[in-house]
Amino acid sequence: MREVPQPKARILELYGAFGRRAGGWIAISHLITLLGDFGIEETAIRSACSRMKAKGLLISEKRHDTAGYRLSDATTEILADGDGRIFRAKGRSGDDEEWVACVFSVPEAERSTRYLIRSRLTWLGYGQAAPGVWIAPSSLRDETERMMRRLGVVEHVMMWQGVYLGFADEKEMVAAAWDLPALRDLYETYLEEFEGVVDSWDGSSPDATRRAFIEYLESLAHWRRLPYLDPGLPPSLTPDDWPAERARALFNHIDENLASAAFRHFESVIGG
Repeated sequence: MREVPQPKARILELYGAFGRRAGGWIAISHLITLLGDFGIEETAIRSACSRMKAKGLLISEKRHDTAGYRLSDATTEILADGDGRIFRAKGRSGDDEEWVACVFSVPEAERSTRYLIRSRLTWLGYGQAAPGVWIAPSSLRDETERMMRRLGVVEHVMMWQGVYLGFADEKEMVAAAWDLPALRDLYETYLEEFEGVVDSWDGSSPDATRRAFIEYLESLAHWRRLPYLDPGLPPSLTPDDWPAERARALFNHIDENLASAAFRHFESVIGG
């Protein structure tokens, strides 16, 4: 039996997958109905929405005397950045991938800023090649720049882009900068959890769209962090039989077969 998800995470997944397609605003009563399918209680949903509003993730708005929430501009931008990683057809490939390197310098009195930068670089998928030196495939450059500007910390951060010249073996450098065994376990867990989802879904059953909605969001929730923990490392620099492409192919298979039915359930609840 699956665990009850964290309300904040599932709310963002719901808006990211379906809310934006439906205009970006969802009534609180509809959020309660939709998230109830995952065992999340009404009080937890209302509390999470209030906290997300206080943090600038959601904006409360009434429409036709109905209370609801829409995404803030900053959250919309973050979700749009995520689309490029989560929904791309294939992972990055090629052996001549350039790297982007980030270093930052923050006064001792601003420890919270130092933690903020470090945590966001980690969230973006950066690995630490050496103390104070954070690296990622160069395709993350623009997303990193947007993130640092949103945080208002560009005066503390320096970025470079280029190729690795030496002297340690590049594959060993990657293995030290990223926790590849843990990442492999996450890929394998996703494959084990969702490999039979499409085959077991009965599109002719009375609750087909509701089941598609549940399974689709569960798959998305488990998948969406993987393209960040693994920022698209070149195949030549990952271990043999690296499961990234198998896992991505499975997610894309679920997306192609369940997304439309899942959205029909979403629309049936919100009255679209």
